[in-house]
Amino acid sequence: MTPSELTINKDTYRYVRTREQQDVSVYQGKNTYLRMGSVRTIQSEIGKHNALLYYRFPVPKITESGWFLDHAYYVEESFGKKQLSKFFIQDYNTRKEISKTHFTDLLSIVDKFARAQLGSATHKKFWKDFFHAIHLAILQKEAPSLAKDLERACSMIKKKVSVFPFVVSHGDFNVHNIFSKGVIDMEHVTYAPAGYDLVTLIAHTDLFPRAATYEYHRWYEFGRDQKQAYFSFIDKLYVRAGLPRPSLYKKEFQFCRAVWSAAQMQRYPKLQAWRFQIVKNLMKHFF
Repeated sequence: MTPSELTINKDTYRYVRTREQQDVSVYQGKNTYLRMGSVRTIQSEIGKHNALLYYRFPVPKITESGWFLDHAYYVEESFGKKQLSKFFIQDYNTRKEISKTHFTDLLSIVDKFARAQLGSATHKKFWKDFFHAIHLAILQKEAPSLAKDLERACSMIKKKVSVFPFVVSHGDFNVHNIFSKGVIDMEHVTYAPAGYDLVTLIAHTDLFPRAATYEYHRWYEFGRDQKQAYFSFIDKLYVRAGLPRPSLYKKEFQFCRAVWSAAQMQRYPKLQAWRFQIVKNLMKHFF
């Protein structure tokens, strides 16, 4: 049984949640978060976290690590109590748009994140790892009627998107994981084509239906001008780095994100069916 409270080195931590499909429990301290799990998992996460700090990703610093009973743990600083998504939802509830201030906060973090990613760029192509990260094989098993078309679409995407180097990537880069001080929840960090995280930050919102009749639905959305400003912003970063504009590869990256979002959704059948249709619709762009 997971204890509701822990005291380690005179600091008290209260239980928050246990990650889905992982043996890691998250606890909150006064101005910190503690993550506890198996030695193998925790040591792997610490190693990945140190690599992120090396590349200057805007991620929390680890302040402590050690053992508690038969588990390993590490403590990282807190970026605050409110992710940008909570500010976006408040904005949308009161004015039906994301405020200029909070949108500017987003661009500031995206700028730091994108520059760190480009600093990690490699010309090695980790396509096998990337397709594994977006749960391609899982979705093919869950939707066997789509398996061959999914394979064909990803093969075409692979050819087109190979113009980009691979970079260290979050895999679930969205405003629920972004604070005004930086980015959290990078335990699933992997290599992906440059531009994938940045494009799918916007695409993530479109993978939730507007109707509240689904298990999860859309709480906010970016305005047309904000989308244009966002893509102009990241395009300029990439052009200065001598790379193609990510905005020219929206459909390819959106499709990969949709595959990731549609997989493993059996507990939410209405949303699962809706996302399956999104995948089918996007697939039409490649055939």
